[in-house]
Amino acid sequence: MKPIRMVVIDDSKAVRKIISAAVETDPDIQIVGQAGNGQEGHELVRQVRPDVVLVDVEMPVMDGLDCVSHIRQFDRAVPIIMFSAFTKAGSRAVMDALARGATDYQLKPTGVDGYTDAIARLRTELVPKIRALGRAYSSAPAAAAPFTPAAPAMEAPAAPRRPARPQARTTLEAVVLASSTGGPSALEVVLSGIDRSFELPILIVQHIPPMFSAILAEWLNSSCPLTVVEAENGMKVKPRTVYIAPGGLHMRVQRADREITITTDDAAPVNSCRPAADLLFRSAAPVWHDAVLGVVLTGMGQDGLNGAQDLVNEGADVIVQDEATSVVWGMPGLVHRAGLATETLPLPEIAGALARLAGPVRSEASNR
Repeated sequence: MKPIRMVVIDDSKAVRKIISAAVETDPDIQIVGQAGNGQEGHELVRQVRPDVVLVDVEMPVMDGLDCVSHIRQFDRAVPIIMFSAFTKAGSRAVMDALARGATDYQLKPTGVDGYTDAIARLRTELVPKIRALGRAYSSAPAAAAPFTPAAPAMEAPAAPRRPARPQARTTLEAVVLASSTGGPSALEVVLSGIDRSFELPILIVQHIPPMFSAILAEWLNSSCPLTVVEAENGMKVKPRTVYIAPGGLHMRVQRADREITITTDDAAPVNSCRPAADLLFRSAAPVWHDAVLGVVLTGMGQDGLNGAQDLVNEGADVIVQDEATSVVWGMPGLVHRAGLATETLPLPEIAGALARLAGPVRSEASNR
């Protein structure tokens, strides 16, 4: 198998050295070029055509955001990972980069004890992303002509083993959704496609660090007809509201009489994730039974698989994003292969499926 060819764009020679040391211990990854600013970087990408690009946010001459825009003018598919400091400004810049076409992000290693620990952090966090994104890109049948929301719908994978629910449901009361790698952009496609008449609450676990979740909620709120907020402990679940799990905290739901509230906590990670979709899905199953719809979008790993099983055990439906439109078909792919998906759909069709499956909505939508 050919190695994953990677370009690193960062103005710091010291940072490039740390990245190289972390990445090149993996025999499947090869750094084929480095650049010190965005101008040099996008020209290098055009020249060597790598499988993955790592781009620093703040650089002289041309910053990371403009670099992303230039790369996307000639290559709309190559995975671009933004390399960001753990700051509010860095979080906003990452969201802007995702809006311009970046694929994912990686926090710079801060709070570590020197060079060796920084390398170890990147080996643990960055290398798996490079492998997953690089393999997905290099193995795609038409990497140069990628999916875009305006493209014709692609054929979904083979139908899962369980039958679809009738189109008209009068009992659906909530949506719980999981996403990870490539998730912010996918969430924007889904939420911006929801009709203003959609009444149900949507609770989302996106694998994301603290601080980023508040910025993500703000970013999504600008394009979604519903109200998007970062969830807080004790919040009541209300119609027409999207709740983003806070980074670094698990999010669950609980029912007391007719009232449903959100709880958050810093319990141990599940599936190496906090927040974890499995915990949200598992808590939603006994609260809403078959009146909740599960959705699993693009992402690495298996988070959401066990929770989807709990939803299905209660009679609920689960929609997953198809492989052709996923950045990484890890999480949705496992749910699909387990036969738990009612429907496996291209990303542009998921918003319509939410409206279709919701059907007429009860006036007591979230507080049965």
